[in-house]
Amino acid sequence: MIVKLHLIIGAFFCLTTVLLGAFGAHALKDILNDYGQSIYDKAVLYQLFHGIAILIVSILNGFISELNFSIVVYCFAIGILLFSG
Repeated sequence: MIVKLHLIIGAFFCLTTVLLGAFGAHALKDILNDYGQSIYDKAVLYQLFHGIAILIVSILNGFISELNFSIVVYCFAIGILLFSG
């Protein structure tokens, strides 16, 4: 049950990465200068890396059921919200 929740969290962050990347590429291209665009792109890239990490940790948690990786998933999610959000 908890693994499914973690997979949903990871998939959600990966989905929002695609949405935010498309938004930045199209809606913000005339608003942001080159420096602002590079910061925005880097934040989206870091969110993608963390979303994939959540998916990987969730899959590992499915195989290694003796350990609980919930704190890792929540730390990644908090990191996304603090640094990319």
